[in-house]
Amino acid sequence: MLALLYELMTLLMLWLCLSTWQRDRSAPGRHLFMALCLGVSLWSAAHLATDRMALPPWVADRLLYLGVLSVAPLWFALVLRVRGRPVGERSAGPIALLLAPGAACYALVLTGDPEGWFLGQADGGVTFGPLWWAHSGYAWAIATTASVRFVRGALQMPETEARIRRLGTGLMSFTPILGSLAYVAAGLRGDDPTPLFLGATLVALRSELYAGDLLQAIPVSHHDLVGHIPTPLILTDLDDRVTEINPAAQVRLGITRSDALGRRLGAIRREALESAELERWALVAAGREAGHILLIRPRKKHGAEVPA
Repeated sequence: MLALLYELMTLLMLWLCLSTWQRDRSAPGRHLFMALCLGVSLWSAAHLATDRMALPPWVADRLLYLGVLSVAPLWFALVLRVRGRPVGERSAGPIALLLAPGAACYALVLTGDPEGWFLGQADGGVTFGPLWWAHSGYAWAIATTASVRFVRGALQMPETEARIRRLGTGLMSFTPILGSLAYVAAGLRGDDPTPLFLGATLVALRSELYAGDLLQAIPVSHHDLVGHIPTPLILTDLDDRVTEINPAAQVRLGITRSDALGRRLGAIRREALESAELERWALVAAGREAGHILLIRPRKKHGAEVPA
C-alpha cells in the first residue's frame, strides 16, 4: 500500500511543481516551493525504487539523500520569504548557507560509507553515526522553527477565514517533523512516512500561497496578463504584500518591480513619488479570497480626470 502512495506522491509533486511554474511566475518563494516539491518527489521516488528494486541500492540511496538533506533548509527559506524576508530574492547566498550542512553530508554519502555517517555493528548490520544525528538535529530544529514562524504569521492575519485556513496549514506542517521523529524512534524500520506527510502539507500550502486551482493549467501566466494592462494595477496577497505590479503602476509610483514584490503595500505608498488613490477588490481563486486587486485612479487636473 505504501508503495502505491509513494508512486502517487512522486507524480503529484512533479505536477505541483509544473502547475506552480506555469501560473505563479512572480509569486514570493515560487522557486523555493518548486525545489521543495522536487525534493519530496526524489524522496518518494527513492523509497519506491527501493521497494520495487527498480534501481541499484547505491543509486536509490543517492536519490533518497538528495531529497532528505534538502527539504528542511528549503522549507525554512520558503517561510522566511513568504513572511517578507528577501531570502534568495537577489542572492542565492543565504539559501546556499542553509543547504551547506546537507551538501557536506551528501558529499560524504557519495563516498559510499563515510566514517561518522554510518557505523558498523557487531552483528554485521549498519547504524547511523554521530554525523547523521548531528544533521538530523539541525534539520529538525530549522524545520520546527520554520513551522512556528508560519503559525505566528497566520495568527497575525487580519481576515478571520484566511487566518483559520493558514493556521491549519501551519499546524499541518508539524506532521512531517513528528513522522520523522516517530520513524527514527522505531529504529528506522519499515517505510518512512515523512515524505507522504510532506507532500500532503505542500498540497495545502500550494492553495494558500499561490493563486489558481491545483488541477487547472493555463498557457498564459497572470504576470504576462497583468503586464499588458495599461491601467496602473497592483496585486497583493492576504497579508497585503505585493505579488505583482504592472509597468504602468511602476511608472506612476516611481518604483521598480523587484523593489515592490514581497513588500507591504503601505510601505510602498509611503515611498511613492506621489500620493495615489486606490480602488480595491477582493481577488478570488478556487472559490475563496486569495488577495486583492488594486487599481490606481487616474490623476486629476483642474477638476477633471486625465489618463494615467
